[in-house]
Amino acid sequence: MICDQQRLSGGSEPVRLLARHIRLFQGILAGSFIAAVLFGAYLVERVSFPGGGLFPGIVASSLAASTFLIFVFPNLPTAKIHRLIWGHIIATGVGYTCYCLTAYVMGYEPGAASILSGGAAVGLSTFLMVSFRVPHPPAAGTALGFAIGSSFAKLIFVVIGVLFLGLVGCLLSRLLRDVENESLRIG
Repeated sequence: MICDQQRLSGGSEPVRLLARHIRLFQGILAGSFIAAVLFGAYLVERVSFPGGGLFPGIVASSLAASTFLIFVFPNLPTAKIHRLIWGHIIATGVGYTCYCLTAYVMGYEPGAASILSGGAAVGLSTFLMVSFRVPHPPAAGTALGFAIGSSFAKLIFVVIGVLFLGLVGCLLSRLLRDVENESLRIG
């Protein structure tokens, strides 16, 4: 089990305070994590790509959804760290492949190529994640992001973001617990 709930229920005053306000803590943690990753992406873009225009947009939304799963519902099967990592690896590879194939056949113009590439990438990455038993729903957004337009900046953003999220999720696994049961008790 990822979360040792007994550890949160007793102990020192800070631990008891954390246990009482776990949802607030998890929300602040998720927001802080995404802010840190976006700030890092901003700095990388400013230093490495001064012309701009490469900010990872849609893949950032996908990473935000992954962050929500890892920090708020860590016990869901789709929130397991290996599924986070493999799901985004599959999605990145499929999205990039679909982008390259449609760009080769139809050109780099947005429109029909993006629609075809995006639909194929989400469908194929979903199929592969389920087939390999590593489904991570937010990774479908990563596939879409790479299928619409690929860049080295996006790749770096996803790799660093996913690995950082996996590391933080592992380090905080004893503190994180699903808020669903608490929500049901309150309301």
